[in-house]
This record gives sequence, structure tokens and C-alpha cells, in this order.
Amino acid sequence: MPEVIATKQKFYRVSNFPNVIGLIDGSHIPIAAPSLNEDIYVNRKNFHSLNIQAVCDANQIFLDFCNRYPGSTHDSFVWHNCTLYRRFQAGEFGGAHLLGDSGYPLEENLMTPFMQPGNHSEVNYNNSHKRTRHPERPPLLPLVGSDNPLPPEVPTSAGGGQTVGLHPWSPPRYQGPARKGSFSPADALKEPLPREQA
Repeated sequence: MPEVIATKQKFYRVSNFPNVIGLIDGSHIPIAAPSLNEDIYVNRKNFHSLNIQAVCDANQIFLDFCNRYPGSTHDSFVWHNCTLYRRFQAGEFGGAHLLGDSGYPLEENLMTPFMQPGNHSEVNYNNSHKRTRHPERPPLLPLVGSDNPLPPEVPTSAGGGQTVGLHPWSPPRYQGPARKGSFSPADALKEPLPREQA
């Protein structure tokens, strides 16, 4: 689909990181203390919140968000229990990647930085990852990448929650062979730039 190719190309132009279709992050959105299960809404910074996970594309458009988990929930748990994760596991996005911070697990379709890079390739990977993820302040403010409260006119609550896909396009189902063998995040930089098909 042309939108997917354009997104990959735009991310690639930032710092040569191929096959990126989105940036993922979580943010703690403050809420009033709920009357039920109040303690599970207290996050690591000691205030009541929802842990909101959001994904945006290279044009700073929200692609997906998940707002169903309380503040004590770790980003990796939110990721492994959201609809978008299941779509990646089903192969819907092929070899495409999301870029996330170290709060997320390193997976074939979710690239995170090396905590302690051990060689030149890993340093280059981390530099490309950082520049691609933060060419300027992340576009997901105030929802993602900050713990700033929403403006007063935006309602927040601890009720319900949902995972919602917001973007009008849905990437085509991947038809190629599954990858096998070991995988290093530095391998992601070895993949070619996606080309628009004639």
C-alpha cells in the first residue's frame, strides 16, 4: 500500500533506519483516585494514572492507542496485551518495525535500544534508533513520552478503556516467508530502503 511505503521512506530519511512504520511509547495520564482498586492506579512516580500506549507514524498521526491499563502496569505488559501486538504476531505488518524505548521488550517487530552497546554496530544502531525516534520532540505529546496532564477540557477516567485503531489505512497482510534463526536489532539496519513499486 502506498501509505505504508511512504511512511517507511519518511522514517528512513531521518537516520537510515529501514522498515519503520511507527513510534510507540507510553505515558501516565493523571486521573482522580478511583474508589475501586485505587492502589493499582498509583504509578512508579506515586500518582494516580492510566498508562496510555500510543503509536504514531512519520507524519505525527496517531495510528493506534490503548487506554485500558492502570498506572501500575508496565509498558511491556500493555504491549503484550493490546490488539496491535496480536496483529504483529499474526504477520499483518510483515517485516515492519515499531521503535520503542527500553520500557518495551526487544522483539523482531519492536526495536529498542541496546542498554550497553558492545561494539560499533550496536552504537550505530542506537544512534540511528534515537535520531529516528526523536528527530524533534516526539509528536505524541502530551499523551506519549511525557507525564504532563491533559488540558482540563480533556476528560480522563479510570473506567473501561479500549484499544482503538485511528488511522484510515491498514497495511496489507504479509505473504512472504517467516524469518528464522537468531535476530539482532542491529540486523534491522542492514535491510534495504523500501522502494515504491511501479
